[in-house]
Amino acid sequence: MDADDVLVTSGAQQAIAIAAQLMFDGSKTVRLDPETYSGALELFRARGLDFTFDVRRAHGAYVMPQIDNPLGQIMSETARSELTERARRNELWLIEDDAYADIVFIGEPSRPLLAEVPESTFHVGTFSKNLCPGLRVGWLVAPRLFRERALEIKRESDLQANSLAQSILEEFFLHDDFEARIVKARRLYRRRASRLANALRQHLPGWTFVEPKGGFSIWIDTGIAGDDVAFLGRAVAGGASFDPGSLFSVEERSTLCLRLSYSCLTETCIEEGVERLAAAWRSFVREPRASHRKQRLAAALHIAPRGPRGSTAPTRRPARV
Repeated sequence: MDADDVLVTSGAQQAIAIAAQLMFDGSKTVRLDPETYSGALELFRARGLDFTFDVRRAHGAYVMPQIDNPLGQIMSETARSELTERARRNELWLIEDDAYADIVFIGEPSRPLLAEVPESTFHVGTFSKNLCPGLRVGWLVAPRLFRERALEIKRESDLQANSLAQSILEEFFLHDDFEARIVKARRLYRRRASRLANALRQHLPGWTFVEPKGGFSIWIDTGIAGDDVAFLGRAVAGGASFDPGSLFSVEERSTLCLRLSYSCLTETCIEEGVERLAAAWRSFVREPRASHRKQRLAAALHIAPRGPRGSTAPTRRPARV
């Protein structure tokens, strides 16, 4: 692979959109994880695609094999082997979203699927998670069969990605040590993830989760049925916020789930945020379900438009977990 194989995009979301347009031209079924990146999920729904969890029924698969969002987990070797074997037999196209690959807490990221099956993989990357989200610089490496068409779609969309942002990145790589920054970032986020997990065990012992192996968030299952947006309204009123699990779930869940982010909070703020969230939860579960409708409306008024990677923030600034 050389520099001409890399198409610079306006963030990873544009790269996913281009890949989906190419990969699902006339085909309708995409394999997803039960919980997946909300921006991709919305994109696939807008394109009218059918969803499956069974790779044998899919024309293509959208995966985050290194560190997934929202769970922060690494794909199993069994699932990885099944994907690559089917791709080698030309039975499956892959969109590999590598947004969080650098933010792995222990060891080094595994080889990307692009290195295993380049002829079947649309590889998506971004500097938003490992360096600076505001620059909105991502990339797409498409199979050679599709690269000219990918460039045409990109030109039709915005002519070119932000040149100033690319120049800023060039200066950074000329004068800074990217690898050293990644090492520091991994330590920082691992420490914050551990602090959040410990706070949850202390203040919300009835909730279940698996500690993340990387990334910026923990996926929570509260274990009871409920309206996640209504609970968000109660949490915001109490000075905390989270991402409703329904944003990331392919199918409707029987229990209330949510994503908690630790990326931009100090460890002290994480502890305080969980305490606020626990207080909101205790109040929420005691109330009659009918009152949750008002809280759902309140949440709708507080939720800002979601960014390109699925973040949800209240309009005021309570402690965010």
